[in-house]
Amino acid sequence: MKLYFEIAGWIGAFILVSAYFLSSFRDKKISTRQIAILNLIASLFLLINAIYFVSYPFIIVNSFWALVCLLTL
Repeated sequence: MKLYFEIAGWIGAFILVSAYFLSSFRDKKISTRQIAILNLIASLFLLINAIYFVSYPFIIVNSFWALVCLLTL
């Protein structure tokens, strides 16, 4: 079971870094809305990981990050 939560964290980290890369270089093929969706998905994966491993700072950061993404959408 622990492996699934570990994988969720790695997937979230990969998506988050990918979204950051795309927004930094302003790829014309991706919109601000799509970046927000990627960030929301990443924060949810990372939140699942943080809750499982009881990492309160990351729970707070990723909860806030997800809320900002939802408000952006």
